[in-house]
Amino acid sequence: LAAAVLAVAGLLTFLLTDLGGIYTATLIAAALVLPMAVARQFAEALILGTKRTVRSIVGSQLIFPMGLILGAGLAALTLIPRSPQSVALIYVLSMAASAAVSLLLLRGGWSRIRPRARPEQATPDAPLPSRGALMRSGLNFGLVSIGFVIGTHMDVLLVGLLAGPEDAALVRVSARVAEAIGLVRGVSMMHYLPR
Repeated sequence: LAAAVLAVAGLLTFLLTDLGGIYTATLIAAALVLPMAVARQFAEALILGTKRTVRSIVGSQLIFPMGLILGAGLAALTLIPRSPQSVALIYVLSMAASAAVSLLLLRGGWSRIRPRARPEQATPDAPLPSRGALMRSGLNFGLVSIGFVIGTHMDVLLVGLLAGPEDAALVRVSARVAEAIGLVRGVSMMHYLPR
């Protein structure tokens, strides 16, 4: 509900005012994406609660990047124009597809969730928790996942607020290169440290 309220407030702010400037399309896309991202995170958390780990990451780890890759490919083939509006549209459509697939995968596993059991009906070998427990767990897991996403991107958000988009892009590329270097370091440490 909070994500939907923020999305509506963002849409109204950037559609009805000139506050976004040249970034209006991007900010409108961000407002549209917020409730979809929250819905996807929540659906993936519930799917994880139905003990279908692989299905729980399909929307965010497969469908979303594939949508972005497809959009970038269409732009590279000049089938769509290269502009901030096109990028925003590709991002929104990729997130919408990702959220839709996550919700569809949840629907398939929803029947496996048993209704709330009365204490006398509860059995120690029950395969899944009650729907209420699963919803609470999904909400908690969704909030933790959003925290991880915010933590991962906070450096770029802060640099974007304190500096400009070019500096934020440099920080993002540098952070990704640093992560790759850290990965190489971690692999070499795992291999050579025991020796």
